Amino acid sequence: MPANKPEWERLASKLAEELGGAACLHPQVRAYLEAGACRRILVAASGGADSVCLLWLLCSLRESYGYELRVAHYNHAWREAASDKDAEFVKDLADRLGCPFFEETCTDPSIPHTETAARGLRLAFLRRVALQNDCSSIAYGHQANDVFETQLLRLSRGSGTEGLAAPKPLHVFPDAPTHMRPLLLLSADAIRQAMGEAGLAWREDESNANLEIARNAVRHQVVPVLSKSMNRDILAGAIRSQALLEEDAAALRALAKEYFSEAFASAPSLAREALRRHPVALVRRALTEWLHRHDLLGSISATAVDNLLASLRSDAKCVRQSLGAAFVVANEKTVLIDRGEDTATLQNVYTLRCGEALKLPNGGVLSMARVRVDQALQARLSSRLILPETEAYLADLGEESFRVRGWEPGDRFRPLGAPGEKKLKEWFLDRRIPILERRSLPIVCNQCGEILWVPGLPPANARKILTVTKSALRLTYEPPNPT
Repeated sequence: MPANKPEWERLASKLAEELGGAACLHPQVRAYLEAGACRRILVAASGGADSVCLLWLLCSLRESYGYELRVAHYNHAWREAASDKDAEFVKDLADRLGCPFFEETCTDPSIPHTETAARGLRLAFLRRVALQNDCSSIAYGHQANDVFETQLLRLSRGSGTEGLAAPKPLHVFPDAPTHMRPLLLLSADAIRQAMGEAGLAWREDESNANLEIARNAVRHQVVPVLSKSMNRDILAGAIRSQALLEEDAAALRALAKEYFSEAFASAPSLAREALRRHPVALVRRALTEWLHRHDLLGSISATAVDNLLASLRSDAKCVRQSLGAAFVVANEKTVLIDRGEDTATLQNVYTLRCGEALKLPNGGVLSMARVRVDQALQARLSSRLILPETEAYLADLGEESFRVRGWEPGDRFRPLGAPGEKKLKEWFLDRRIPILERRSLPIVCNQCGEILWVPGLPPANARKILTVTKSALRLTYEPPNPT
């Protein structure tokens, strides 16, 4: 639908007037926009009141701050026709406001219907779209109620300052777009009232009334009782607490980085005496950062971290604790990560020659052969019956050999059919490939170092077999037999 610019401008201005204009934005976000570094923003729009309000508000301010907008919607397909109508609503609104629109629908029925799974899928989609469209930030419609609800939920799980300071108004990542939440100072009621006064519509998600979902129970049962019994603006208190906690968390992290620079630099070992000597709040941050950088934090519980911290600060001369994918071992002086003999990990670079089979240290076998692309092979490729765990076909460019090595944390890859490349680690996480398995997988590269195939993923998009392709290289992988 073509944008009726005078009409949408009038509605956007009306909403901005109801909310107080740019003054309603969180100060951190406002300063970020005023700095002029944000040229293009991707707005995450679900169709609900909060994200729709954010989209209208950012449209009203885009000329003032000089940014462009893109709109993205992830359809989890949990509510069948209602989910599709949400997507249609957001698309129509984006068209009306003159914003390019991007959508993705979840088609994997095996993915659990949980908030954690949904958040992971949505985040991967949003970051991918942001990267493809050169968006330096992703804008979310979180508001003040979300802050208080998150604090209550995380208190019940035993979170520290970083957890209780979420969601942050501005979250800068070293290798991903900045997350901005401009509406954190506004309550859900204020947003809906302003939307109503401006005559703007949104979609209501009926699942928000399901009290079996923890956040909904907190929102509809706990928060109203607290508000009534305390007779004060608890959302204002939550916002203030969040700001103070964020200040504390930033200060503690800066100190931890100063005292334990090796932990933040992915060092292979830590000095145990320093872990004993410094305050436990700093040690905890350094230890978790160190484990995270060695890809171990995601596989262990908070209790396991607590136990490890206590052991390393104790008088025990030797410590050895399992963290699932590896062991942390320590003597009186040094703390190390022990992955065992781990012959499965590929430590060297190997050569895979055409017409030969390569036996790998993990016991798996990788083979390469040149084959003719005929009608039967084209039909097989189109059928999608080829298992990416064990087989891949590449357009033949005449190579006689490839390099094979182990996964390195900075690896980036664009598999067949993917809209863009991203870190190989993110593909592993998307496919739920365990840490130990991903360390043993062979990475097949050309002589220039470009990744062509990783078992478990489709082959490289750059080597796609087309209808005119006459010759292909067939790669097969026989995984090691489980012991």
